[in-house]
Amino acid sequence: MQKLQEHLTKSYSREQKNLRAKIYNPKFDAKNALEPLTKINRVNLFFGQEDIFKYAKVDSSTLLPKNLVLPFSKNHLTFQFIGVSLSAPEKVMYQYKLEGIDNDWTPPTSKTEATYSSLPHGKYRFLLKAMNNDGVWNKEPTVFEFEISPPWYKTWWFYTLCAIILISGISIYNYVRTKKLIADKQKLERIVDERTRELRDEKEKVEFINKEVTEQKTIIEHKNIEITDSIKYAKNIQEALLPNLNNIDALFKKSFVLYMPKDIVSGDFYWFAKNGDTRFIAAVDCTGHGVPGAFMSIVGNTLLNEIVNEKKITHPGDILLELHKGVKIALNQNAQEFERRDGMDITLCSLSNNTNQIEYAGANRPLWIYRKDKNYELEIIKATKFPIGGLELEENRAYENHVITVNKGDCLYLFSDGYADQFGGPKGKKFMLTNMQKTILENIQYPMEVQKQKLIDAFMAWKNDTEQIDDVLVIGIKI
Repeated sequence: MQKLQEHLTKSYSREQKNLRAKIYNPKFDAKNALEPLTKINRVNLFFGQEDIFKYAKVDSSTLLPKNLVLPFSKNHLTFQFIGVSLSAPEKVMYQYKLEGIDNDWTPPTSKTEATYSSLPHGKYRFLLKAMNNDGVWNKEPTVFEFEISPPWYKTWWFYTLCAIILISGISIYNYVRTKKLIADKQKLERIVDERTRELRDEKEKVEFINKEVTEQKTIIEHKNIEITDSIKYAKNIQEALLPNLNNIDALFKKSFVLYMPKDIVSGDFYWFAKNGDTRFIAAVDCTGHGVPGAFMSIVGNTLLNEIVNEKKITHPGDILLELHKGVKIALNQNAQEFERRDGMDITLCSLSNNTNQIEYAGANRPLWIYRKDKNYELEIIKATKFPIGGLELEENRAYENHVITVNKGDCLYLFSDGYADQFGGPKGKKFMLTNMQKTILENIQYPMEVQKQKLIDAFMAWKNDTEQIDDVLVIGIKI
């Protein structure tokens, strides 16, 4: 019984081995190396709605149109094709491209037709290749060639006709134009003759007028020279009346006077005097500039010398009040029948050698003091809001006299409004007092002559090509 069981077991094992040996394994199949047989069956025009063979010869072997040349409007083609592979017909794949339209082959597809619509004129080649079930493609694609004719307006005979028409048109135009130009030339010559006679008459008139203008010009130039010489002489007189800058430098060791008239003569002037141990310095801005301002400056300079040197008045507030009275008398501003509003604005300071105090009074012009012990902080002493001279009411007229303590290193600045009111810069605006204060503060630790040059440089850079609008006067004193 045991031997029978062992025999059956061995028999079963042999049967299993034989059975396993007979199981199918696809890796042992032979590869299909045959290319599919590829063929273009038919070419349809507008999905076969129109006979394509009337535009070509018929190739009896393929039944495809040969030497196909289509009109421009017949540009919708459908290509039907097939690839035969007997191993697995259902797995045949295709790629195609139309040279002149497609840049590369289409992705593999199982579709057996390709449609191209709205083709432009030109020569084309339709290329087709197929792949069998084992990935073997046709080495050489199947080719179908055809051509689409250009439209009539792009043919050589149309271009030739256009060229002929264009040349003929230009020739006719030139002929007509030449005749018209000849007629116009004759007409123009007649007009020119008439105008020449008129111009000859006008020339004689102009020459007569030019002679008169030249004579008047000579007279005006002579008068202008006389006036300019007179103004220049007036400048010499004004400069002679102004204090000598060397005398100012002798008593104010650390100081500068920046004096830039707008015209030849100036309505701004600086004034200096000495009475005992007291020194006086003033920056004066008269009404107007040029010759009118210069006359006012002579009046102001004369009155100030008279008040301090002859009348011995020493307090700045009293000096300004006396100056105001003198201007009104000199310009007859008390008379009811006259309306002379001329006057002046002034900053006046007195400094004593025996004390560390100064006195200041101003008519519409402040005094700036930069305090050294406060890191050159600006202190502004405001002026009385009355000008010198003019027609303002005289009731309670007084100019406040300020007594101010100063220390060594403090800087005083007296000035007219010409510097800050100058137009210029990138937007053509005024320089303004804030920019003037900033410029002084940036250079305040330099010597006074250097400060003067820095102020000139800043003014000229701001003004640039803009006209100077007023006289400029700035006086700086370091205690």
